[in-house]
Amino acid sequence: MALEDGFRRITMVISIAALSVGLALTAILTTAIVWLVHLERQREATLIADGCPIAKEQPLAEVTIKSLGSGRWQVKIPESSFTSSYVVSARQTLSSDEIIKAVKALPSESEIGKGRRHPKPNIEVIDCAFEDMEIAAERNNALSNRLVDWWMTRPGVGWTMVWVFLPPFERYTWLFWPGLLIPAVLLTSAAAGIPWALFYLIRWIARGFART
Repeated sequence: MALEDGFRRITMVISIAALSVGLALTAILTTAIVWLVHLERQREATLIADGCPIAKEQPLAEVTIKSLGSGRWQVKIPESSFTSSYVVSARQTLSSDEIIKAVKALPSESEIGKGRRHPKPNIEVIDCAFEDMEIAAERNNALSNRLVDWWMTRPGVGWTMVWVFLPPFERYTWLFWPGLLIPAVLLTSAAAGIPWALFYLIRWIARGFART
């Protein structure tokens, strides 16, 4: 009986330790996911403030220019299978031809691949695609994003999230984030429960031998 009580205490310590580690991991993942969602909303807010669309643009038939207020214009240029979006800002009023020339002007060497370029003094052109890529690069370098990426590459995590991509759920993209926590909760439950399962199994086997 004393031996059984000793094993029971050991099992309890192991179970509590595993539960504590699992809960800590779940809490850290929850914090990282909340911060990632915040960064995503911040990205959308920045693009909206710049005058860029946040949704994928449908291919257009012709170039469109839309005024965003004093000295700001949104320009959409149809490409072969997508639409490029730009925002032109200037201190002076520009004609449609001047706006198009500013958009199509080649960037300087220091501005190649950048979201913002300045083809002429007092004129700024925002390439919405490159601007979005720059914001996304900053988000990808965040510690929270690296932690979530690490978690998603753990064995078995991807399989527990397959249901998120099934037809009934795939349109609810927000389910992806809580779906990331399901493996952590399952792992915590297993880590806390397996020691007790082993304890009772061993006790059952030992008592069986004792009766014989």
